[in-house]
Amino acid sequence: MRISARADYGVRAALELAAAGHDTSLKAEAIAVAQGIPHKFLEGILGDLRRGGLVTSRRGGNCGYRLARPAGEMAIADVATATLPDEVLVLAEDPEAWTNPWPTPLSTDP
Repeated sequence: MRISARADYGVRAALELAAAGHDTSLKAEAIAVAQGIPHKFLEGILGDLRRGGLVTSRRGGNCGYRLARPAGEMAIADVATATLPDEVLVLAEDPEAWTNPWPTPLSTDP
């Protein structure tokens, strides 16, 4: 299976946020450097994740991005699908027949 760079970077950014902790905000630039993701590209991906309800963003003194809920409550599929264009999400004629290929929780716990 091939995964787009956008989805890959989205998962990597979410894992970086998960490793930082639910109450810790990280700047996009710090995530980009830590994961080797182009900063401008990451900004767009973080916007997708924010619109998808997976991350929140803050301005001001404690600015940055953080997960919107604990990592254990998110799946890798949630992150990947938030970053993909709508036309890619047509996975089956019968949505009830589709099973999640990435049910793994987005957690950094072993």
